[in-house]
Amino acid sequence: MSDDIILDGKNANDEKSSGPGK
Repeated sequence: MSDDIILDGKNANDEKSSGPGK
């Protein structure tokens, strides 16, 4: 699940879990 955490926050998974990008 490393791809779930992205600094850019442009990943589809990152959008779902309100990551740093959001």
